[in-house]
Amino acid sequence: MGEGWLRVDEAKNRIVICLQGRYSDSEVTERAQLIYAGVCRLKPGFEAVTDISSFEPASLEGAQEIIRVQSFVKKHGVRRIIRVVSDADLRGRIQFQYTTDMAAYGPGVRIDKAGSIEEAERILDEDCPS
Repeated sequence: MGEGWLRVDEAKNRIVICLQGRYSDSEVTERAQLIYAGVCRLKPGFEAVTDISSFEPASLEGAQEIIRVQSFVKKHGVRRIIRVVSDADLRGRIQFQYTTDMAAYGPGVRIDKAGSIEEAERILDEDCPS
């Protein structure tokens, strides 16, 4: 059973998503609906932090939903993504790299890595466009 949470900060135009464990296909769909709703509260040019440090790969159907979510995020104007990753377990990270490639974010979206949500948000706060 997957766990996690989502926070939308409209003042910073940012969404923070934490995905932990293995999600069933229905859980991936439920989480996707929350992400869609959160992204719709933001303006184009928003930032996203995704903590996948303890995410376990989803099924093929779940991966297809992740691609749809990433395409939606791209379509709604994400400017920068920071992924919180772990070097200890690469499985979830590899799946996200695959789904990112399939969503084809393109040259207008910068994707970086961080070791924690706090580090990711600090990077974004320090790099905030004036």
